[in-house]
This record gives sequence, C-alpha cells and structure tokens, in this order.
Amino acid sequence: MVASTELSEWESEEYVTAFRERLSLTVDEKKENGGNPDDASVRRFLRARKGDVSAAVEQYIGAERFFQERGCPTLILTNPDPAEACYNAYCPARNFGFDKEGRPVYIEKTGLVNVPTLTKVRTPYDLVHRHVRQQEIAAYRMRQSSKERGTVVENQIIIYDLKGLPLRPDATSMSLMKAVLTVSQDYYPERLFRFYLINAPFVFMPVWAVIKVWLDPKTADKFRVLGRNFQDELLQQIDADQLPVDMGGTAESVWRNTIPLTEDQLKVFQERVEAAKKADRLWKPNPEPDQIPAGDEDVEPEFSLPN
Repeated sequence: MVASTELSEWESEEYVTAFRERLSLTVDEKKENGGNPDDASVRRFLRARKGDVSAAVEQYIGAERFFQERGCPTLILTNPDPAEACYNAYCPARNFGFDKEGRPVYIEKTGLVNVPTLTKVRTPYDLVHRHVRQQEIAAYRMRQSSKERGTVVENQIIIYDLKGLPLRPDATSMSLMKAVLTVSQDYYPERLFRFYLINAPFVFMPVWAVIKVWLDPKTADKFRVLGRNFQDELLQQIDADQLPVDMGGTAESVWRNTIPLTEDQLKVFQERVEAAKKADRLWKPNPEPDQIPAGDEDVEPEFSLPN
C-alpha cells in the first residue's frame, strides 16, 4: 500500500523511529497504555505537531487515554447508539459517498438542528460523544476505502448546510461547537481534508470569525465558507453521483429526520437530562445508561459494522 501524498521531512523514517522510541520511554515512565500505532497514525501526529516529536507523543498518549475512556473504536462501532431515535428526529445528517480520491463524505443540515430543543433531550456530553462516534465511523470508512483503492486514505470531507441557521447562535451552540472542534483537533489530528460550510448567510461571518480563533491556522485553511452558489466548488472535489440532489449532485437521499419521538421516548430523554442537570453532570458521563423505549417504528442505526 502506498501513500496518497508525498511525505514531508516530518514524516520520514527518522522521525517515525524517534516517535516510537520516545513513545516507549514515555509509556514506561508514566505507566500509560501507548497502544501500537501504525506508521500512518504516527505521521499524522507528527504533522499535527509540525515535527515536534515530544509534543506529538504527548498528544498521541492523550488521545489513547481519551479513546479508552470513550470506548473507541470497538465499543462505539459494535454497539448501536441507544439514542439513535433522538438523532433521527432532530439531526438530519448522513455518511454519504466519497470524493474523487476516496475520502468519505459526511453531510449535515446544520441549519435545521435546533440546539435549544436538542439539549432538552441530550446532554452536552452526549452530543460530544455523538461527535466522537461519527469520527470513529469516518475512520472506519477511511480504512475500508484504503483497502479498496490500494492507497492510504486518512482524511475526510465534511459538509455543513447552514440554510435555516438562526440569526443569532445561542451560547450553548457555540460551546458545543468549540468542544467538538477541540475533540477533532486533539484526538483526531490530520483527519480533515476539507470542511465546506454551504448556504452560509451573511450573519454567519461574525460567528466564523470566532470559530477561526479556536482553530489551528493550518486547520482553518481547510474550511471553505460558501454562500448559495456552492455547487461548482463541491463538484470539483466530489462527483455528482456522490452528492445528494439538494447539494448539487444527482444521488437521491432520504434525510434521517422523518420519524418523530414518541411521547414515552420524549419523556425519558427529558427526565434523563433534568437528572443530569440537577447532579451537575451535563458535561460529564452519565453513570446510568440510556434506557429509551422503542418507538412505533424501529429506527435502524445510521451506521453499523458489517457482520
């Protein structure tokens, strides 16, 4: 398997060897679980830290610790999300197709996500964990694409459709955005190839100015803020049959926000969030697992590992 891009100095065998030696020493000193990263993963962390081996190792160990706490990737990808019905009802999003180089594409109608309503049924911790789940799905799709194409596919395309975005974002929305960006940068470095923000209204520009401050300059350069005439730029990177019609493509797409929650489901979700609020655990894991009543229709997970 060959890499899809030319290697930089930071990704040379010399740097990879230095990373592994430093990792071994650090794991022994701190009694950490260093895992067994492949060369592609080592190079991603080296790129993220611009060749600073010590910083790359520290970031990698922090990521491994985070993955163990969150059950990545095995527990996340082999266990259905018990709150799938909730995301189906409130978050129109899909893992949809691949770009011309085999990168997986994730699309989301972000402008239609009502965050104040969503946070009545899911805690901020839950929502960040859902983002972690999505990153693991993307990584799995990258691995599968790599096998099929015979090249290393190690990053993704993300498209947020901002049509319908509120004129003024609330504080919780901004806190969640900052949290998911932090997760992506700290624990999934160099996994982003391009992030398209389409149908961006004029009032989004001050919001974008704030978001850019949270991003590493190299990461910020991967974002494209586009208005209504976004189709040509998307089609330069993604073939039409890999995009839904409402995003300038030719593929049919059924957005997963068509099945509302039942009254029983809604009640259980809301009670769980209220209990977390009283216990001051909105941003912490809930010790009680989700026990969500089934709806009138079975909601299949948006993604599941093949048997």
